[in-house]
Amino acid sequence: MRLPLLSSALVVAMAGCAPPGGFDRISPFTLQLAVGVIGQTTVAFAYDQSHGCETLAPDLSVKMNDVEVMHLFRGGVVTPYPFGSAPQCLPPSAPVSRPGPFDQKATITATSGGDALLMEVEDVGAKLDAQPMLAPGEQVHVGQLVHLAVGPGFDRVQWPQSATATVHQGSAFIQAADVPISSPSAAGVLDLQLPGNLPSGTMHVTIDAITHPRVTRCEGPDACFVSPSMVVDSGVDLDVVP
Repeated sequence: MRLPLLSSALVVAMAGCAPPGGFDRISPFTLQLAVGVIGQTTVAFAYDQSHGCETLAPDLSVKMNDVEVMHLFRGGVVTPYPFGSAPQCLPPSAPVSRPGPFDQKATITATSGGDALLMEVEDVGAKLDAQPMLAPGEQVHVGQLVHLAVGPGFDRVQWPQSATATVHQGSAFIQAADVPISSPSAAGVLDLQLPGNLPSGTMHVTIDAITHPRVTRCEGPDACFVSPSMVVDSGVDLDVVP
């Protein structure tokens, strides 16, 4: 949605050759939510650079779920490291943190020069909760079968065929092993057979499921895009005794 600013329009008309304000500088463009490091993603304004390299105005603002993004790149020509490499034109972008809970929607808003954009994405959360189903006071033993209760959204991700169990004693890494797993039951229960060849200690089980986010709302840009797959952490920490 475009926010009309009559005074700005008059100024441009009077100037005649003044550059366009807001997102018109890069139109047509696609608002993208791309894969970043674990738990992170990048909002990018992808446009056709064959007509030149553009930089958005200093008033560019980007928010993720109403939280202002502090580190913005407004686009332009940069010289990559190592220095001496050929300069490159990079589009405007902003690194953002993905929502914590898997089932929390991501709402990205951006403003520049009186223009406003909005994109909503579902199934983009970084963490799918998993909790061990233990009786009060029950201890977990080496080689035990543990049932994990997986949170909402377990049926909307792609589960791996194995997890990774890593054992620490204090701050020292001891040993790691792969653990075969299968998808959770219809009730959201995942069976985890702990390896019998690992020592006792604090065991972190890493389960990296794959989510397939989807855009549910796109207003302002010419198009919206989200990476077709991202990693969701469904790991759990266990205190394992002999």
